[in-house]
Amino acid sequence: MFQKKIKQLRLEHDMSQEDLADVLGVTRQSISKYENGTAEPSFDKLAILVGYFGVSYDDLLAAETLVKKEEPIKETAKVAEVKRKKKPEKEELEPTIEVVSLLDSDEESRFVDFEVVEKPAYFEIDYKPNAVLQGVPAKTGGIFKPRNVDLAWYEKSEDAYKEAKSAADALVAGKKMYELKYFVPVKKHGFFSVQIDYDAK
Repeated sequence: MFQKKIKQLRLEHDMSQEDLADVLGVTRQSISKYENGTAEPSFDKLAILVGYFGVSYDDLLAAETLVKKEEPIKETAKVAEVKRKKKPEKEELEPTIEVVSLLDSDEESRFVDFEVVEKPAYFEIDYKPNAVLQGVPAKTGGIFKPRNVDLAWYEKSEDAYKEAKSAADALVAGKKMYELKYFVPVKKHGFFSVQIDYDAK
């Protein structure tokens, strides 16, 4: 299974979860989720794994025995070589705080601010959450603004605003991590929607 193979490859290359997270550009928590089978990487992350470890997609996803490719694609190998190099330490211009997403995101987990997005309420539906909390990542220095990360859903908008204020206060106080408190558990409802998971509350 994939989760066993990614862990096997990581250990064979004497890498920590943090090391592999740096290679993929995700958080250490994402690597942990990959290895315990609660989340799967996107296709572009799989492509990085294939190039970095020099294995095929079949080796990574299907075959029981990992077989090394004798000649990995040169361009992919160059990308892997760059990623193996230690990242230069860069000055952090603004304080950040870590908040782990409850929505199985493998994106950035350190934020400089928080925003609330309220769901358009055309009519009242009891089982639908009313707002989502988003984390605002630090600027990367590129020309594009980094995309906000969905962190959790809230049954009432006021709970989302209370969470945003609480997280922002922790950031100002110099805390390194904030644990979400006022969210409501959700489950999928159709392809693009969610509903409150009352059984998990």
